[in-house]
Amino acid sequence: MRIRFAAAIAAALGGAVTIAITAPSAPKEEVEDPGVEPIVFVKPLKAVLFDHAFHVKQQKGDCEACHDELFEQERGATQRKPDFTMKTMEEEGTYCGRCHEEDLRKDCWSCHIGRSGLRRFRAAHPDVEIPGIEEEKSAGGRPKAD
Repeated sequence: MRIRFAAAIAAALGGAVTIAITAPSAPKEEVEDPGVEPIVFVKPLKAVLFDHAFHVKQQKGDCEACHDELFEQERGATQRKPDFTMKTMEEEGTYCGRCHEEDLRKDCWSCHIGRSGLRRFRAAHPDVEIPGIEEEKSAGGRPKAD
């Protein structure tokens, strides 16, 4: 649009104006932070999709809002804990229940994507590591999440 307008002005001035056409400045290279890619929990239920980037933005980058008191930094560490259950989230306000206690029973599908959702997620994001899936593969056989 700007180029056409500038060309029209140049033509109106008899072509006496030289127009410098520049490409819009390239966006700054985004730092790829593996810590903000989606997280999929496959234990105790398959599967819950956690939008880490949304929560990082919501907390204005304050990692300490959740780490390490609610969730350990290490991917997969939380789901290995025996108390990482809906029951403890609801009754004790732990993990997701700390902030979402009122929401936990309202809309299951806002977090729980199920096995078919997990298959779709894995197809769309083949490079995202999903702890628990890899452990099942290393134990031999087909991963139970499929």
